[in-house]
Amino acid sequence: MKLFFCTLCFVLLTVAGFSQKQLFPDGIYLNAGQLRSKMPAFVAPLKVIPREISARVWAGGSEYKLVSDIDSLSKKYIKNRIFAYVKGDSMFLNDMSSWFSLSLTQGNFIVFRTCDDPNVTTMGVMFGLVGALAYSAAAHYNLAIVSLRTGNVRRFSKAYLEERLKEFPDLQKKFKEEGKKPPVETLLMYVDLLNERVPLD
Repeated sequence: MKLFFCTLCFVLLTVAGFSQKQLFPDGIYLNAGQLRSKMPAFVAPLKVIPREISARVWAGGSEYKLVSDIDSLSKKYIKNRIFAYVKGDSMFLNDMSSWFSLSLTQGNFIVFRTCDDPNVTTMGVMFGLVGALAYSAAAHYNLAIVSLRTGNVRRFSKAYLEERLKEFPDLQKKFKEEGKKPPVETLLMYVDLLNERVPLD
């Protein structure tokens, strides 16, 4: 019994440690400025629906689509006007292709995945759906990052991170020790550290 209790406590603490703290209030945000000030334009329930891999291959775009039962929140409005949707500790960002991606970090610097690799379509033309799906499953996602300080969206890369870390010599020194090709998980860890150093107002 004691062993079971200790194991249960360990599992619960582990789950709690991996849960993401909610930084932004629930709601619909129409621009980066509203996210920065933590003031959603309005609050309305949206359904988050995962998109099929085949649909992403042929039509492009990210993993999720958002839909609403409210007449005023039409499909066109959601695709063209909504910048971000926050529900609990999850944030979905418009990936500029009318679909939405789950954020990988939260704070002043938000990393998310985009799907804009033309090789996916090329593989589809050359080898059909099977070839396109194989390439898609391997690596057709790219990472982007939005800075709430400036509102700019850039391709997320090691070079981008190195530039931002110049403001913090101690982090910059540690990052150089990670090697020439640190894994994505390491890059995201440093984004989290940046967000701690540059907190939201």
